[in-house]
Amino acid sequence: MRTRILIADDHPIFRSGLKTELSRHADFEIIGEAVDGDEVIAKVNDVPVDVVVLDISMPGIKAAEVIKQLGKNHPAIKVLVLTAHGDKGTIMSILRAGAHGYILKEEDPYVVPEAIRSVAKGRNWVGPSVATLMMGKIRENRSETSSSVLTERECEVIRLIADGLSTKDIASRIHMAERTVEFHISNIYDKLGVDTRPSAVRWAQVHGFL
Repeated sequence: MRTRILIADDHPIFRSGLKTELSRHADFEIIGEAVDGDEVIAKVNDVPVDVVVLDISMPGIKAAEVIKQLGKNHPAIKVLVLTAHGDKGTIMSILRAGAHGYILKEEDPYVVPEAIRSVAKGRNWVGPSVATLMMGKIRENRSETSSSVLTERECEVIRLIADGLSTKDIASRIHMAERTVEFHISNIYDKLGVDTRPSAVRWAQVHGFL
């Protein structure tokens, strides 16, 4: 089955070029285009979409809000951000909003199809340039974050969540009652400002825990 892709970018030349490039891949199907955040939301309500390739500088609804709405109303849709914005603050805020991947437009063309395939399979993906930028941020924050945000037990729980274990399986693995595991997960959500397991896992990835 081909991966159904929605391209969202307000620059017609770039949008057309990306569509042409992705159309060369037999496992991709371009099901539509959008020029702003509002159109992204409208399109995913009308047609089935697997991956949204999203620029974050479009008019209308802000990119972070678009990503949050997609995560809430269409959790199966993966969001791959493709943008010119490579500052650490923007990258962090977009990943925390729930984006599954982040690529800079300066990357080599082969990176985009690779990233689409990866996020379509449920993996998180960042481009080489973004990874280099984020390593510096992770080194700055990791020791402070690990000691002041999550307890050692909560860190263990979030790693097991990332491994795909259910609450019951986590309880069995760490010899703890399910209700206690649920308590730890609730604390993790509160501390990180998230409300889903995927969001908590993305936070852990951004901060170097996984």
